[in-house]
Amino acid sequence: MPNYNGVWSLTTQAQYASDWPVPPQFALVMGGAIQTSTAKTNVVQRFDTLSTATAVDFGDLLAAKQDAAGFGSTTVGFCAGGRPADNTRVDVIETHSYQNSATIVDFGNLTAANRQPTGLSNSTRGVISGGDEDGSVNVLQYVTMASAGNATDFGDSTNAHRSSAACASSTRGITFMGESDSALLNIIDYITIGSTGNATDFGDMTVTHNNHCGFSNSTRGIRAAGSSGGGYHNEIDYITIASTGNATDFGDLLDVNNGPTGFCNSTHGFIAGGENLNDSVALDTIQRITIASTGNAADYADLVTAVKRRPAAASSAHGGLA
Repeated sequence: MPNYNGVWSLTTQAQYASDWPVPPQFALVMGGAIQTSTAKTNVVQRFDTLSTATAVDFGDLLAAKQDAAGFGSTTVGFCAGGRPADNTRVDVIETHSYQNSATIVDFGNLTAANRQPTGLSNSTRGVISGGDEDGSVNVLQYVTMASAGNATDFGDSTNAHRSSAACASSTRGITFMGESDSALLNIIDYITIGSTGNATDFGDMTVTHNNHCGFSNSTRGIRAAGSSGGGYHNEIDYITIASTGNATDFGDLLDVNNGPTGFCNSTHGFIAGGENLNDSVALDTIQRITIASTGNAADYADLVTAVKRRPAAASSAHGGLA
């Protein structure tokens, strides 16, 4: 190793870059339903995506809820809307620091009370897509994550939807739709996050169901898990975000899974929580895939509290997409 004193040349910095410690890349899993009941939780769990250590209890949301939209910047995770203990709808957007477990902030409000929306973000904007506002909606709305305030209308999705999944690159936001009021959907649509306007059709998923999860690196979007017609699913499929076209099979989860959440860093994607078909008990498993390849998920780590039915999630690493 060199002497660290003095000024280094660029060549020396590059030569020893691998010796520097890698900072943690945190994800937050926020809320959800717990165990065999439909009781909601307000627990926020933090997980280091570079470690196999169990997640830790990292504070609380403003109120217990499930079915909220999750997205994040490099510094805070967002939890928008959701279904509280009385099974109604809320319009609150709250943020939670990745670094300080006591820092929970009321950021603003959605354009209407909403449960079962989905969220996506690049490094600047967060977008909330669809949901249930007394019926499925096609509403797209956005916030500028660095500035507290209420959500603003962005445009419309190609179809009204709820219980959907989403992901994003630095430029595009992708929605893998779930269900409308009358039918399950296999529609994928996209928006340009930096502008406003209506979504455009991207293609179709390999399967049609709701209560699935999504995540991405800057190139590839992943969709996993879900349910249809009372059956739960283990399929994982992927798209190339910069193009359009139908999704392609990626692999399978460890087991069928309904209502997990998804998050990622630049290399790996994680599927956390959910429930299986045997007894609908909430799961504490965190599964991992390598986004750039294909193949089945592997058991990677555990949540500190088992959660199901669409907890929200956000990742500091994904928030850094430039």
